[in-house]
Amino acid sequence: WGVIDLTGKFVIQLQSDFVIFYFKCSVAQIRKNSMAGYQGGLMDKTGKILLDPNTSGLMFESDFNKNCIAEFKKDNRYGLITSLGKIIVEPIYSRSSGLNDAGVTYYKDGSVIKLDGSGKKK
Repeated sequence: WGVIDLTGKFVIQLQSDFVIFYFKCSVAQIRKNSMAGYQGGLMDKTGKILLDPNTSGLMFESDFNKNCIAEFKKDNRYGLITSLGKIIVEPIYSRSSGLNDAGVTYYKDGSVIKLDGSGKKK
């Protein structure tokens, strides 16, 4: 997988280690296959790895929303991360309604937390 610009020039050379998904919020989610599924990471438009899929332990559950927030899983728990790779909601929730532009509802041990699309409590 690689990235070319509109003129057909390679901006990011072909990679065999991982899959590069489309760019949104100035980054692309990248994924590396592993025995447990896939490991997720982030790459900027120059090809610089911002979050290494080899060591992150993250599995992306959504694309970035309009606030440049994405949902991820780590150790089978849900959390939220920014397009800069900053975790804004730690992965402690056992169930998720699924993140969208309006927000997400998380469940843990019988309690419910509702967050808006930027990851703040409603």
